[in-house]
Amino acid sequence: MLASVQTIAVYASHGPEVSLASLASLLPDKRLVYPLCHAPRRLSFHHVTRLSELSAGTLGIPEPNAGLHPEVALADIDLILCPGLCFGLDGSRLGHGGGYYDRALEHYSGVVCGVALEQQIKPSVPHDDHDILMDWLVTENGIKLPHSRPR
Repeated sequence: MLASVQTIAVYASHGPEVSLASLASLLPDKRLVYPLCHAPRRLSFHHVTRLSELSAGTLGIPEPNAGLHPEVALADIDLILCPGLCFGLDGSRLGHGGGYYDRALEHYSGVVCGVALEQQIKPSVPHDDHDILMDWLVTENGIKLPHSRPR
């Protein structure tokens, strides 16, 4: 599947989130895009070639600069690697509570993969009906497919 993926939405880790900093060197042929938070709780994704160009933004999370990094349409993203504090085997995700990813993902029809350490995986985490479920979960022990994921 990864062979057909060209554009991957990644994130700059914050707190207990798994770091994806090495992906640029591991996947040099892929276009990596990073989220930028906007008011009111909206995400856009921007092509960034060097992590050093990210700067502290909303909640102190490293973000791209909209004036320097071109925006990439959600429809042009093949895979979204989603951060979280905890994930459920039912596809549920517990983030930082702002709802930024849920709002972006409700308009996304591609593959969404939660990235976590095995210890961050539970049977389920608190979530609401409007929360977007993950298609896959990936940990240091491999890929897990959530039990159910309606879209």
